[in-house]
Amino acid sequence: MKIAAAASFSASVRMRLEHEAHVLSQTKHGSFAPLLEYGSEDDQVYLVMPFVPGIPLQARLRQGPLPVVDMLTVGQGLLTALSLTHARDMLHRNVKPSNVIVNEERPLREATLIDFGLAPTSELDMGLRDHWLDTALYLSPEAAGLLDQDVTACSDLYSVGIVLFECLAGRPPFHGRNVGEVLRQHLTMRPPELRSLGLAVPRVLDEVIQRLLRKDPRDRYQSAEAVMADLGVIAEAVHRGESEPTLVVGLHDRRHTLTEPAFVGRGQELAALRAQLERLQASQRGLVLVEAESGGGKSRLLAEFAQRSAQQGAWVLRGQGLDQAAQRPFQLLAGVADGLLATARLEAGLEQQIRIGLGDQQEAVVSALPN
Repeated sequence: MKIAAAASFSASVRMRLEHEAHVLSQTKHGSFAPLLEYGSEDDQVYLVMPFVPGIPLQARLRQGPLPVVDMLTVGQGLLTALSLTHARDMLHRNVKPSNVIVNEERPLREATLIDFGLAPTSELDMGLRDHWLDTALYLSPEAAGLLDQDVTACSDLYSVGIVLFECLAGRPPFHGRNVGEVLRQHLTMRPPELRSLGLAVPRVLDEVIQRLLRKDPRDRYQSAEAVMADLGVIAEAVHRGESEPTLVVGLHDRRHTLTEPAFVGRGQELAALRAQLERLQASQRGLVLVEAESGGGKSRLLAEFAQRSAQQGAWVLRGQGLDQAAQRPFQLLAGVADGLLATARLEAGLEQQIRIGLGDQQEAVVSALPN
């Protein structure tokens, strides 16, 4: 139960609380009931929420990262709750591990999202609210006021991406000594890929989380249902014992705008890359140069090609050449080497295959690329 003095609310906040409380009290699906009752008595406003047995996900994560199967359980639980409330034009606004309840025993069977719609109402239960730094770790750039964009369902999905990243890595992707430092990272730093951290996660799951964590909300998933669909495919494949599920990430997403316009009309370039892949599969060699100004869509084109190639059993490694990097002539291969190293940590036998493949060129390669 949360209680506050009615006089501490402005008229507009009181109206919003009443509206959202009514919507939440009508939202019931299976075991999901975010609010039991809302009302006022003796100049006090009160909210009554159901007791959810279990422990906060925050406490579970102190014991260490979750396996992929448990993380998928958490993700599906969060997204089920968000899809129900987003359909009623309600946002959660404060998705974080302390607001997720999971069962104490292993493995995880369920995850329940609590405290819907209460985040911006600072008058409620001030003594129990988390420190601002803890909240900032999971805020989307637009929710923090760093981007001039409306705060929509995409903001909740960004927070889900942070939580899922932490479930697998054991820490959020952005962390700092103060709120300002954390918020700057949200705005400017790209989250690390989980596989680059040496974690044994499927590539498509890494891609799903990266898509959730894009800076511009228009580039993220646009609906909780689309994320659920992708996680569902991955979960089914993992249960079948597949280590690298095949999935077109975001296939079921619905969009209201064209978000990655640089890729529109790139059919000719994609066909050239596909033809090169066919030559490679026929044991021939060749070279394709992808060149464009900054922002010209190179990364998007190659990401699309890598994703389609994976469906044909091909592994695409990417590097980047910069015209200002003439003094570092092997910079183009640094990204390729990083990709090899990250995967070698995860896949038994790959390191030895690379050693054998390099043969007597090992010393030269190590000299050019010390990593």
